[in-house]
Amino acid sequence: MEKKQFVETIIIGAGLSGLAAARVLLSKGKDFLIIEQKNKIGGKVNTEQCKGFKLDYGFQIILDGYSNTKKYIDIDKLELQFFDSGALIWDGNKFQTMTDPMKDIRSLPKTIISPIGNFMDKIKILFLKIKLSFKKQNKILQMENTDTKSFFEEKGFSKKFISQFLKPFFSGILLDKDLITPHTFMLYLFKLFSNSNAGIPSNGMQEIPNLLFKQIPREKLLLASKVKKINDDTIILENGQVIYYKNIICAIEKNNIQNLNLRNNFEKRRYFSCTTHYFSSENLHKIFGKHHQTKKIILNGSGKGQINNIAIMSNVSKSYAPKNSNLIAITTLGKKTEQDKIINELKEWQDFNKNDIKHIKSIYIDEALPLYKPSPKKTYKDNKIIYCGDYLFHPSIEGAISSGIHAGNKID
Repeated sequence: MEKKQFVETIIIGAGLSGLAAARVLLSKGKDFLIIEQKNKIGGKVNTEQCKGFKLDYGFQIILDGYSNTKKYIDIDKLELQFFDSGALIWDGNKFQTMTDPMKDIRSLPKTIISPIGNFMDKIKILFLKIKLSFKKQNKILQMENTDTKSFFEEKGFSKKFISQFLKPFFSGILLDKDLITPHTFMLYLFKLFSNSNAGIPSNGMQEIPNLLFKQIPREKLLLASKVKKINDDTIILENGQVIYYKNIICAIEKNNIQNLNLRNNFEKRRYFSCTTHYFSSENLHKIFGKHHQTKKIILNGSGKGQINNIAIMSNVSKSYAPKNSNLIAITTLGKKTEQDKIINELKEWQDFNKNDIKHIKSIYIDEALPLYKPSPKKTYKDNKIIYCGDYLFHPSIEGAISSGIHAGNKID
């Protein structure tokens, strides 16, 4: 008689939530197996090598202030390379510099005279930072909500300041071009950005799941294996393999859960889409002029066009591009965009020869980030199945890892 394979806890999905749950189970000495349908770990947090460039799965950053992330990842081993604080803003005619004097007091005079926002806008931002500094992050998320756009308007920020800075900045973080996200999550992120540094791992975002997985035995991971069906006590893979289980941690996207016809009471969650276009250039100065060496995120504050934000990745981490070349990441929000139109739009900012920039790859992500919905739960349990993921907590690296930790701790 064939011996039945039994695993105490099966984790479906080797993204950040699944890996975090596995780390918790490992620390508790529990038996588990991670099943991942792709041939690599990381889910939406990954990096591919292309023509000598490191291309993250869409433009992503990590904040060194993520508390739960730091519990399970040695941040120092990521060798984070940081963006400069503030932003470089295209106002439709030229680039304007936005600084954060609370991180660099020497920039205070430039902040005061900057044409981005009026004096009262800057005072309001300062008071908001001070007010948030006295609030704990979980208390911010528990506040009564309005949408982010309405919050900015109700607080009396000028229309120009909203359109030139607040909207492109927070739209780029949330991938929400209409700013319908509850304002408490925006404030949570605003506090984090105020107290943290934004960076990228020297070798790409793939290093984050790689470090999460580092202490997990390789035999605890089953790659390129798709779950076909889940029964009351068995899980069936598409290759016909049957595994008996006691518990399941389901750490995959909500829509993939629905494809398995699992019993759950999740309400439909809206997702935001984006396209990141990767370009190379050996002549950055022709594209960005005197700002070609900037480490700031570049925002489109003109109110026109499809570009939301630009990052010159190789200025932040030289390992992202081969020697004598540079990597540019241009992100648009919503429907898929075409690289030729993006180049033409960029040429309207500063005229350059099309030979000065070369397209590498465009990555369209239909379900990039879920719309945040306030909830006291970081996970959801239905019978033997525990669901986790950023869609249940909040859409970020920290949210995904926190939800996974919470799921792992539910296994006795």
